[in-house]
Amino acid sequence: MLQKHNKNFRHFIFLCISLCILTISYGSSTPSSVVASGSNSAYLPLIIKPPNNKWSGIHLGNREGGQWEPGMLDSIDPRDDIGIWPAVIVVLSQQIYSVNRTGSDCILTSVNANPNASDVLDYLKAATEHGAKVIVRLWPSPGNFIDYTDPTLSNHYLSSGPPVGGSYCEQLLYRSPLDLALEMREIQEYNVIYQDFEVFGFIPANEPNLEWYAWLPNGSGGWPTPNVQWEVAWEDMDDYFATVYDQVQNIKGNLNIRVLTPTMSPNLFAEGIDFFSWPDTCAERLIGNKGSKGYDLMPITYGVKNDGIAWHNYWIEGHEIYNTCEVGGGHVSFYFPNYMKQAIHSFYKPPIIAETDIGSPKTASLPDGQVPEPLTDFLDKDDDPELTSNSIRHFFHSEFCYGSIYQYGAPPVIASWLLSDNLSNPEIDWHEAYRDGPIERPWFNQWWNMDNENYFLECP
Repeated sequence: MLQKHNKNFRHFIFLCISLCILTISYGSSTPSSVVASGSNSAYLPLIIKPPNNKWSGIHLGNREGGQWEPGMLDSIDPRDDIGIWPAVIVVLSQQIYSVNRTGSDCILTSVNANPNASDVLDYLKAATEHGAKVIVRLWPSPGNFIDYTDPTLSNHYLSSGPPVGGSYCEQLLYRSPLDLALEMREIQEYNVIYQDFEVFGFIPANEPNLEWYAWLPNGSGGWPTPNVQWEVAWEDMDDYFATVYDQVQNIKGNLNIRVLTPTMSPNLFAEGIDFFSWPDTCAERLIGNKGSKGYDLMPITYGVKNDGIAWHNYWIEGHEIYNTCEVGGGHVSFYFPNYMKQAIHSFYKPPIIAETDIGSPKTASLPDGQVPEPLTDFLDKDDDPELTSNSIRHFFHSEFCYGSIYQYGAPPVIASWLLSDNLSNPEIDWHEAYRDGPIERPWFNQWWNMDNENYFLECP
């Protein structure tokens, strides 16, 4: 009991000190570290960290078995230490929940918590009580393609109707819009009844422009037909995700279920520009004779039939400002069509970046299979933890202030990719905050634990 009182007293003293520093150091001053154009070298000052975060959050990553090692949540969980609650937390559905199906057609009827998920669910509930938005990204979500048995994907058309295989039993191969809607409903119902919290929103698919339309199964090379460069691919996705939204409205009853937009892969025709193109960055990536952006071809999904606009964003270190790619900007939202900005501003669709980070050296777009030199000399996030943390803070602040003020008119929440992963993928490992052990990486300590002053800063 004495230890608990001492901890509460330390938290009280910490809050008092934080408020005093805020009043003395900032008062009415305006930070000048991020500008819509100009130098990339100015970053934010260091002050004591806050108890909550205003816009930054994290994607928990992919832990096979759904278990995060003890200690991996410490920096984002103030309950046992002076951590910082994230503004947003993104999780994969299969990491937390097990789906139950019944009958010969395998209709989805309920979900349960995975055996290893109790600690994470307890954490998510506590985080929501402190204002965090919990986002669940559905997985698997392979689309509903009529050629799902064809390894060449030569008739690759997406159906918005019933499951193309005649039942719901092959969720790794195809899923109808109704099947996704049922999973959202059952997860939210389970949370409300058994966990006493609500998921803020659901992402129905991850980067479908890449995962559905830009490669063939089993690494066989080539692209499907049609593929991401065809207008019909984007039009079919518009129908499919609009149908997912409609199905949720039909079955949700009194549950509060927000259907967010799918998160498109950046640099692959969605926003119309490739920040990572090689050897010259900022190459246009447009579709069809009309030169359309992918987003131009999905006005229903990204305009009307969603409860929030979600996207992914990776940038080259040194390209953090909110401006055009050509002058050093790296923000996908800068290139949103006007109707998407209007949806956020006028129809109150919350903006959510569900994955973002500095681009790893292996993320350059490769023409004709060429292997380029790294995009920058930035080969490891721990080579220069201060540079890493400065870049992340600069990018996040630019998006929050200049994106919301000058582009789409509502403050976003932004999730860093990622907390931890145990799938032994070198490219994913490059991004993670914790190694197995758990070992907190220096770049994350610099950004999140030591100098994440975003909560105190106001936009110019």
